[in-house]
Amino acid sequence: MLALSISNTRKVINFLLDPNRYEYIYGAGWSRTVPEGTNWYAVNLWNTRVNGVGPYYHRNLDVRNALMLSAGTEISATTPGFAYICKPDCSPPPDRLSRLKGLRQHVIGGEIPANSLPGHYVGAPFPDDFEKGMLNHCSSMDVCWTIIVGNQAPDLPPGNYSSLNTLEEASDSHAIRFTGNILCPFLRSEWNGIWVQAGSKSGDYQELSEKGFGAVIYQKLPLDW
Repeated sequence: MLALSISNTRKVINFLLDPNRYEYIYGAGWSRTVPEGTNWYAVNLWNTRVNGVGPYYHRNLDVRNALMLSAGTEISATTPGFAYICKPDCSPPPDRLSRLKGLRQHVIGGEIPANSLPGHYVGAPFPDDFEKGMLNHCSSMDVCWTIIVGNQAPDLPPGNYSSLNTLEEASDSHAIRFTGNILCPFLRSEWNGIWVQAGSKSGDYQELSEKGFGAVIYQKLPLDW
């Protein structure tokens, strides 16, 4: 497991900007092993095991911070956990980084009312006028987290959602004021919006929240991406 090297960063990132190359795995009792002769890249890991050791996490949803997994590395989950993994091939990638500079940015956000109970959350959907998207940035102000949500986890019952972390967190109840870049592609058919959850200054799961807000900036990608 290695960080992206300076010499191949741009080439690898252009691969990682293709939303069709990702696999999202959720549940308990799953395992994936990187094949010989290739590398995979983990953009999100939650409650997983790496070569049998865990729980293991990788939160920041940014391809420039992707965790390289070398051949033979095993990612698994014995209890419910998830992974968002890119599997590049050997074909030359197009220059997607340059194309991003000319695409308009959009924002969705959710507001937590003051005095909300611990665990209260609000959602904000992506509009339905695009399929391929690119996350650019996340802002969490006096909430405990802002996450990307979808409904594609195959072993979840109806009404539940799959999720991706965006930034670091303190807990599921402690308010934060974190912002950061989260350059990462997604398919709207898999990831349909965000959730923002109430948090308090003490994070003791009893104190009511202050007013909070969480949002993401994203781009709608062209059909030929």
